[in-house]
Amino acid sequence: MRCAALVLIVFLASCGASTPLAEVESPVSTVPQDQQTAIRGVLEQYRQAYEVGSAEALHAVYSQDLDVVLVYQGKVHQGWTSVESFLASKLEGANQVRMTFKDVSIREFGPDGAILTATRTSSIGDGAVSVTEVGALSLVLQNQEGQWMVVAEHFSYPTGRS
Repeated sequence: MRCAALVLIVFLASCGASTPLAEVESPVSTVPQDQQTAIRGVLEQYRQAYEVGSAEALHAVYSQDLDVVLVYQGKVHQGWTSVESFLASKLEGANQVRMTFKDVSIREFGPDGAILTATRTSSIGDGAVSVTEVGALSLVLQNQEGQWMVVAEHFSYPTGRS
């Protein structure tokens, strides 16, 4: 009896071992290449506007309506007037701005929407003091009459608190 149980266990184990595992497919982006290129262009325009220290240049990437929202380190700026004011204050007095992105990912979000996520590193200074932030950036973009516009932004970074 003991021998039969042992043979059964070995048989079942060998059956399981010979079954090939299903191949895992790599994720495929659902955003067409031309749209990815356009969205990456918005990200580049965003970066350049920050680097020249121009809140006005940033206006071109945002949807300027009551629904636009920008969340920065837990503080919500709702509506274009609030977002515009935040952007101006963020760049006020800055004469040295550097910004880079890595791990950029773009995913479709409905027929006319996409979400871009990336790690953002920014350094903003006034010549005497410079503040560097490394954190997670999310941009929700909507295709509005053929133009990709930021309708929501979220940026946060670790503060060292648990």
